[in-house]
Amino acid sequence: MNILPIIKNPYFNLILLLFFITLFTFALLSSEITFAPFNHATFDLRIIVMFLLAEPHFAMTIPLLWGYRKLFYTDKFSFILVPIIIIILSCFLFYINIGIYSYLFLMANIYHVNRQSRGIMLIQGKVKLETANLYEATLHIFCVIIFINKLFIFNNSFIITLFLFCLVFILSIMIFYFDKSNLSITKILIPLQGYLIFLPVAFFDDILLAFAVGISIHYIQYLSISFAVCKKSFGFSILHVIIFLFIYSVITSSSLGGLVTNDKLSIIILIPTTLQLLHFYFDGLIWRKSNTIVRNQLNKAFL
Repeated sequence: MNILPIIKNPYFNLILLLFFITLFTFALLSSEITFAPFNHATFDLRIIVMFLLAEPHFAMTIPLLWGYRKLFYTDKFSFILVPIIIIILSCFLFYINIGIYSYLFLMANIYHVNRQSRGIMLIQGKVKLETANLYEATLHIFCVIIFINKLFIFNNSFIITLFLFCLVFILSIMIFYFDKSNLSITKILIPLQGYLIFLPVAFFDDILLAFAVGISIHYIQYLSISFAVCKKSFGFSILHVIIFLFIYSVITSSSLGGLVTNDKLSIIILIPTTLQLLHFYFDGLIWRKSNTIVRNQLNKAFL
């Protein structure tokens, strides 16, 4: 089973863009969609995306860490001590001030997503490191603009959303001019994906729905490159990995989706969100090519 061409195939980004447009359309219509066979139950796109993409993406960190288990012996500070500190602080903040916990979680999430977009730019766009760093900086700035607009200026504005889309489309072109590399429509889609991830926040009132639409791009990218590493670098059975992801997603989606409890301060909520924080942290380590072990494994997957 050849996994690698999925992320390096030029049509991958086009398919991802079409998927984003489809989710955006469904999100617009979601309040109107009902299913008669299920007693007119509301179609909740957030839960669907959580179960099929978000939680499997978070779960994928575990098989990757198993593949890199040697690092738990060679770098105990980064792989054991710091995660323990994160768990303790997470538990403390969760119960002391859920507001601060939520804001820190949001910032970690945004940083993590934008860092991956930078990595995708290096893998697919094959740009210079300076260009990738500039691209990441523009992503962070764009996110600041998006959330300032959301909180203090316009909310649910089609005109503002359209203006921001045109802005990031122009930025996607300028990035390659800065890199002094050849430009094509398929290449423009590479940086555009990163900008589109948080664009729905400017349009939808429900921030979780906006995240379900936009961050799906991130989830699919992550799963694509992770399956390649699991298969080619570690020789894991893809079927076994999928089974594990499915079981994990059933458990955590049930917890976070309100099936188990509606208490926002329940340990049932704390555990999966803490695992997500650890995902943000560990991803800063297991994709870092400056580490010889990581670089060798990524090279096996041609990443």
